[in-house]
Amino acid sequence: MLPVQNAPLYTKVAERLVELIKGGVWPDNVLPAEEQLGKTLGVSKPTLREALAELTSQGIIAKKHGLGNIVIPSALKARFRFDLKLDFIDMLSTEGYEVSLFQSYHRFEDSAQEAVSPGTHLVYDEFVMADKHPAIKLTMRIPRNLLNREVQPNLRIGNMFSFIFDYTGEVINHSVVNIVPALAGASLSRIFGIGQEEPVVSWREIFHNMQDKKLCFTRIYFNPKIMKLTMLRKGSYPHETGCPVFVCTDLEEAVLEAAHSEN
Repeated sequence: MLPVQNAPLYTKVAERLVELIKGGVWPDNVLPAEEQLGKTLGVSKPTLREALAELTSQGIIAKKHGLGNIVIPSALKARFRFDLKLDFIDMLSTEGYEVSLFQSYHRFEDSAQEAVSPGTHLVYDEFVMADKHPAIKLTMRIPRNLLNREVQPNLRIGNMFSFIFDYTGEVINHSVVNIVPALAGASLSRIFGIGQEEPVVSWREIFHNMQDKKLCFTRIYFNPKIMKLTMLRKGSYPHETGCPVFVCTDLEEAVLEAAHSEN
C-alpha cells in the first residue's frame, strides 16, 4: 500500500481560519494582527504565516500594506473550485453533501481511441452520489499489460492511486486534464435527470508516472444540477499586450477575412 501522509499543521490552521471567518468571528473583512491571531489559534508565528500564505495563494486572503490581511468574500463563497482540488469526494463533502459511491464490476475492453493507449484495458464505471443523487459519472481505463497479477472480478476499487500501485507497481506522479464538450445520451439523461442531448461538462484525464508513462485514463461527466464547477483567477497589474490589436468597424467580417487571408 502507498504510505499515508498526514496534512501539514499549517493546512489545518488554514482550514480552521476559514471556519472562524465563515462563523463570523471577525465581522469585518480585516483579520486581527498576526500576533493576536496566533494567540487565538494557539500556533507559532511561522506556522500562522504559512497558513496565511496558503489562503493568500487560494485568493481567499489578500495582504495590503497598512491594513493587514483582508478577507475576499467572493473567493471564500466560490463553490466547487477545481483550481484548488480535484478530489471530487472531498469537494462534495466540503459542500455539505453526504457522499457515497456506486461501482460496477470491472471488465476488459479493447480500445483504439486516440485519447487512450490502444489495446485491452481493465475498465470500470463509477457514480459519485451527493445526498443520494448522481453527481458524477466516471469511467476508468487501465492498460491490461500494466497489471502484474489477476484482479478478482468482485474487487471493490476504493482508492485508484492505491489500486494502481498494488496491481501495477507504479506510482502516479501527475495527470493531464482536457476539458471537452459532451451531450447527454439516453443513459446519462436518465441517471442525471436532465434532457437528452443537454450539454454537460466533461473531461478526459490521463495519469502518468514520473517517467511520463501513461498509467490510466478517465472520462468524467458532471451533473449540471449539482456540479457547478468554478475557478478563481487572480488579477494582475495592467500592462500592454504584446500582440497586434486591430480595431474594426465590422468585427465579425474582419475576423473572417483575417482567418481566410492565408487560404
